This record gives sequence, structure tokens and C-alpha cells, in this order.
Amino acid sequence: MIIGLSSDGKLPDSKIAKRFGHAEYILLYDTETCVYTSVINEKEHSHKDLEKYISSGVKVFIVGNIGPNSFYTLKENEAKIFLARNMKVKDAVSTFIKNELLELSEPTLKKSFAHSEHSKHDARNNEENHCHHEGCENHNNK
Repeated sequence: MIIGLSSDGKLPDSKIAKRFGHAEYILLYDTETCVYTSVINEKEHSHKDLEKYISSGVKVFIVGNIGPNSFYTLKENEAKIFLARNMKVKDAVSTFIKNELLELSEPTLKKSFAHSEHSKHDARNNEENHCHHEGCENHNNK
């Protein structure tokens, strides 16, 4: 399974971003390989970007907060959204794996801020980082 996490930085020690759509990075965590891939989250993202994450296999998103536009775009595509405030990315992953994060049934914010339909995501902005969270069997093998 691949998990998408909104993050203030590109490393697993970074904090979960306070707002999903305004996160500096989206970290993609593969539970099978225990590898993180960081993707720069351009400020002028579109909901087509969210759909690209889903079509590439991301079915779970972990956020600090999420507005209605992103929330309903993800839900319409059958993604699950979990809340992780004031946590590091690696701690949010560990907490999720233990089934201790709250699954959201509605947005945590009442209003979404302006969005652009132009995506600037680029494969050149991707970076891989190996797992550093407790309990991952594969992180020492990378």
C-alpha cells in the first residue's frame, strides 16, 4: 500500500503539514518496501494532481487539516483520509500502521483556498528516502 502524507519537509523526520493543500511536500510511503518518496507540492496544484496520486496507487492520505475541495476530490476517488496533527511523518506512519489514527468522515476546514488548474509537479522533483520509523523490517536492508 502507498500512503500519501502532507509534510513541511522532504524527510520522514519532517512534521505533518498543518494544511494538506499548502504542504511543502507530499511524502509517499510504500508499506511493502518501507521507502519514502518526496514530491514537491507546488502551491498552484489542481485536483487533477490528487487524482494522479490515486491512479498511481495512493489510497490513503494522512493530513494535519484538509479543506472541502481536496477532501471531496479524494473521497470521490475512494481514498481514505486520516488525521495526524502535531506529529512527524514517520510517527504518523507508525501510528497509522497501529490503527490509531482517526479516519475523517468530513473536512476539518470549512473553506478551501484558491487553487489553480495548472500543475507543476515534475518527476525531477522526486527524491527517495528509506524508512526510519520503528518496526519497519526493510529499513536496514536499503
